[in-house]
Amino acid sequence: MTSAIDDQPKPDAPTTTIVDSAGATDAGTNMAEGPASLAGEKRKRQRTTPREKPEPLHPDEVRLLWDEFKLVQDKIDRIGDFHFRVRTWAITLSTAIAIAGLTNKASWYVYLVSFPLIASFNLIDRAQTHWQEALVERARQVENHLRKHGQAGPRVAQVIRQREMAVSETFGGRLVLSNGRVFYGTMYALAALASGGTFLWKYWDDIKPWIGL
Repeated sequence: MTSAIDDQPKPDAPTTTIVDSAGATDAGTNMAEGPASLAGEKRKRQRTTPREKPEPLHPDEVRLLWDEFKLVQDKIDRIGDFHFRVRTWAITLSTAIAIAGLTNKASWYVYLVSFPLIASFNLIDRAQTHWQEALVERARQVENHLRKHGQAGPRVAQVIRQREMAVSETFGGRLVLSNGRVFYGTMYALAALASGGTFLWKYWDDIKPWIGL
């Protein structure tokens, strides 16, 4: 015997419907798989989409870029030579002042003349360092521009930059890259030692009672 309830039609099983970004519906799909599938489709489109070839440079533009690169490299070399000469002058003048003071038994304050001289050379050296860094950056831009447009561009500035980063990660590498600060810091220290040593040598007998000796 069949009841009236059994004769009623049963509803269909529930389904899950997801609407993707394009507006299409997908029945029976797990919602957690939606973002992953969209990301996969995006990566697939990126792999299949061909890259646009760079527009070739005009021969005159290539020639001008190469001429600029050679000029920049020449300026960088000249600044490097200038660094060496400026530091040689600083050593020569500081040594001359120290020898003259020791020979003539000059007072301690005579050695203070070294400080403004060292500071002047330091400022000149730092200014040239800034110009050198700007030129290296311009050389890197020229290299990237040539390679970007299919030219066989150099990699001098790129290799130098990579080498600097590698040296900075080694023990004492930061001191090597900061050689200008180390040099002028040493010059200031030597001038201070010469002045302070001469002061103590001359007034040591007067200082001993003050320090309990």
